[in-house]
Amino acid sequence: MLPRVDIKCFCLLALLTSAPALAGDPVSLVNPFAGMKRVPLTAELELYAGGLTGLGSAYDSPTRAALGSRLTFGLFERLDVSANWLYSTQARATTVPWLPGADLILRSVNLNVFFGTADLIFAQSRSTRFYVSPGLGFVRTGDRRRIFAGQGGGGYDPLPAGTAWDFNIGTGLRPNRSKRLGLTFDVRYHVSGAGKWDYPFIQIPEAPPLPPVRDVPRQHSLVFTVGVAFKLR
Repeated sequence: MLPRVDIKCFCLLALLTSAPALAGDPVSLVNPFAGMKRVPLTAELELYAGGLTGLGSAYDSPTRAALGSRLTFGLFERLDVSANWLYSTQARATTVPWLPGADLILRSVNLNVFFGTADLIFAQSRSTRFYVSPGLGFVRTGDRRRIFAGQGGGGYDPLPAGTAWDFNIGTGLRPNRSKRLGLTFDVRYHVSGAGKWDYPFIQIPEAPPLPPVRDVPRQHSLVFTVGVAFKLR
């Protein structure tokens, strides 16, 4: 179940995304599963940019820019499939209390997300198509560090990049394309794991015992992007 705050943010941004198209162009709902008629194969490459923000309290994850690409294939009248790549320099940090006045911190400073989606058309007007898009893939966090922060100082050691699963669901709209170009507005909610990390690199006799490996908390994120699509076929 999605946290309540996440649902509110997702619905609000979806409404803001759709509002311009709804203003002067009546929209009709359609059944995407009734439109599984094969059509000639189409292909387009999209380059997009926007913002990514963390949700929830498990991480300190400020809002940062995001960019990426999407390769989309049209297979059916109301179903497209896409291969996606998303990159952001968002830093993520999660803290574990260790000693009085001292913490262990796991921090990464960038991420790459690779995922596939199925884009189902659920509404359309004369000029716009609206879709809902579940996706599945993996996230890779880079430049990770395990940090010991205490009142008397601290230190860190580098960790290898972490890889974990990523589930996402998005919604958006695609104004009618010209022969070669088009726009896409997309709002997407991501839930991802972050792998595991080893405890600690500094041995202190008075430190409480800790398990050798710890699961990193799940990360909840919201991404809003605007893309330019180039028709390939």
